Amino acid sequence: MMLRVTLIALVLAGCSAYRAPNVAHRRLALRPRTAAPAIKAALLSPADTFEFMANEGLFRCDERKLKLFVKSIAAGAFVGTGGILCAGVGGDIGATAFWEAGNGLKRLTFGAIGFPLSIIAVGTTGASAFTGNLAFAGAALRAGKTSLYKVGKMLLVTYIGCLIGTFLAASLCALGALPAVGPSVHIAVHKLALSPLQTFIRGIGGGWLIALAITFATASTKGGGNFCDLALGVWLPISTYVICDFEHCLANMFFFFVALISGQGAQLGAMPVIYNLLYSTLGNIVGAGVIVGIFLQWATGPNCPVDTVRQAFGRDTPAAPVAPAAAWVPATTVATASLATVPAAQPAAQPAAITPTEPAATAPAAAEPTAEHPAAEPASADSAPEPRPAAEPAAVELAAEPAATESRFAATGSYLDSL
Repeated sequence: MMLRVTLIALVLAGCSAYRAPNVAHRRLALRPRTAAPAIKAALLSPADTFEFMANEGLFRCDERKLKLFVKSIAAGAFVGTGGILCAGVGGDIGATAFWEAGNGLKRLTFGAIGFPLSIIAVGTTGASAFTGNLAFAGAALRAGKTSLYKVGKMLLVTYIGCLIGTFLAASLCALGALPAVGPSVHIAVHKLALSPLQTFIRGIGGGWLIALAITFATASTKGGGNFCDLALGVWLPISTYVICDFEHCLANMFFFFVALISGQGAQLGAMPVIYNLLYSTLGNIVGAGVIVGIFLQWATGPNCPVDTVRQAFGRDTPAAPVAPAAAWVPATTVATASLATVPAAQPAAQPAAITPTEPAATAPAAAEPTAEHPAAEPASADSAPEPRPAAEPAAVELAAEPAATESRFAATGSYLDSL
């Protein structure tokens, strides 16, 4: 009995194992086949990238100034947050400063962690940082989409807002006695030790790399990229700028504010701080606004008319000379002169068009009387209709038109003279 049950179980198992592939095959065959999704480009072309940057610059120049001011405060706070992070981590490794020789790994840590967070936060939240706006405004100015006055107004509002934002972040760091206070004071003293020329040259490098980060972020996000594309495109140039010890006016604001608020920067003077911010800002303007915003937009962006660029920079092209107005001529004189230009009537040899109301110039010849169709008796004088006048030739009609036109113009002239 047990043997029979075992054999039946084996047979059933074999049948199920044999049918399972066929059922799976039929299910796969009935499943509709869908085409593979098209792979979308993750980066824009250089021309499209700078076109987006020019449009963004136009938007920020025309944006409501109160909203722009609030966005700038947020951007300054983001820059200060990155300064807290990089000074508290990379600036607190070892006893020697990261800018001294032999501390390459320390500079790598200082640049890789900190300020990339600031630009990623700015790009993600839509904040308005001064250095990024330099690149946007330069592209819009070169494309002829805005004017120099609007650009200057927008940059001034952004600069003041970022100044307030870095002050708030520095107050958070100094009043909270964070580990970044000590390294921030040393960094502030190091920056004031640079000469004005060195600060300006380093500002060019810093503005150039920060504007490249904005360009990379625009190319990746507008081309359909995700957050990872944005983070990687921002991290490479920002970390490079920090590792190479270039200057950034917004980062300098943060370090100076931390040193002054904490009370540990007594050796810092007001005028050296102002001069450092002035030269670093001018360097950022050249690096971000001129090199990336204007020169690269001109080299790789779409072409625009020269007159549009001249108008954007406040150099309008001279207007074309206007022809002098003609002297006033009475209406009767104009009517007589127009009548003199009427073409002469066509010769009679050429056939003239016959209007539907005109009778035919020549009538067909009457048929001769026959036996079947005898000639009709002449009508009496009383019942005979009046004879119709013969049609005048076309030349007479054309000659009558100038006379009628002359009479109309004469009437118009007399009416104007009476006015």
